[in-house]
Amino acid sequence: MPRCPTLVIQAKYEQAYNPSHLQQKLASKPMMLFYIFNGRHGFCDRFSPSFNEEESKKAMKLSFDFITKIVG
Repeated sequence: MPRCPTLVIQAKYEQAYNPSHLQQKLASKPMMLFYIFNGRHGFCDRFSPSFNEEESKKAMKLSFDFITKIVG
């Protein structure tokens, strides 16, 4: 497990595994934040057919805020 603060961003709809199950397994891990966004794999990739601008903006803000909190 990570020894530093870790942010995990997942799409709600993944073909390979169930993100909710993974979130439950990692919930008790210290320093780990896990978020599931309403989208498919690639929702943050502008070049992906699954791109979701609204969810991507939310994920990017979350990432920026997380880094800002850690770095200062």
